[in-house]
Amino acid sequence: MNPVLQAALATWEWRPSVLAVTFLAAAIYAAGWIGLRRQGRIRLAAWWRLAAYLLGLALLLAALLSFIDVYGALLLFMHMVQHVLLLMLVPVLLLWANPFPVLLYGLPVAARRAVIRFLRPEARFRRETRRLTHPGALYALYIGAIVLWHDTGLYNLAQGNGLIHDLEHITFFVAGMLFWWPVMGAAPRIHHPTSLAGRMAVLLLCVPPHVVIGALLSFVENPVYEHYLTVPRLWGMDVMQDQRLAGIIMWIPTGMMYIAGVVILLARHLNQAARRLGSGLDRNGVEAT
Repeated sequence: MNPVLQAALATWEWRPSVLAVTFLAAAIYAAGWIGLRRQGRIRLAAWWRLAAYLLGLALLLAALLSFIDVYGALLLFMHMVQHVLLLMLVPVLLLWANPFPVLLYGLPVAARRAVIRFLRPEARFRRETRRLTHPGALYALYIGAIVLWHDTGLYNLAQGNGLIHDLEHITFFVAGMLFWWPVMGAAPRIHHPTSLAGRMAVLLLCVPPHVVIGALLSFVENPVYEHYLTVPRLWGMDVMQDQRLAGIIMWIPTGMMYIAGVVILLARHLNQAARRLGSGLDRNGVEAT
């Protein structure tokens, strides 16, 4: 086996708390998915939804337990890869699967009824949740988490304290899930539907903060985070090369992902409009040429 690959595989840290939560989420989803399939509700329990959900959980485990996390303590660019996974790729995959109905169906009946009771239109919990999770507030939380945890003092503190580092990861994942929730249109749909223009705008507004942080890391002449001056260097990469690569990841690929999201939203909208137009023509007995 390739020595680099062997070393990467050997660095996996099987943390019981992370494994327990992840496997519980997988088990509840699997139970709900199988139950819905048996009920013939194929649209909610499609194979592609199962694949997206499980891939999201797999990437979550990779971000938190694999060499990505271990090397993130030694290489800034690897830490940025971890942030991209927790803030973007994992939440998008999980929410693309629209997991809430499936997870709900996977719960015991008593727990399912309790959740439904909390989410009824007249329920106070639903009203307060809707008020606290306005899309504008979720955008502020998302960008605020990114800016806050890239502050030099807090970043260095997190690298030296395991509990604070775990809090950073939890903050990124929760902020990512909340931000992408209305953008993806996933259930539970307790807000008024965000317009296409609104969803596109909020994605585009995510680009400038990433550009600023990425440019700062790429173009400053001195190391931004003292932590990386105190750890061994890997792969012949010095501190500034590592920092510039981290800045490029924060700047270009991340920004392109938001722009890709805008393109996908627009393409889906045009496709749905074409379908509605086509069905309207069919109902009127008009053949398109």
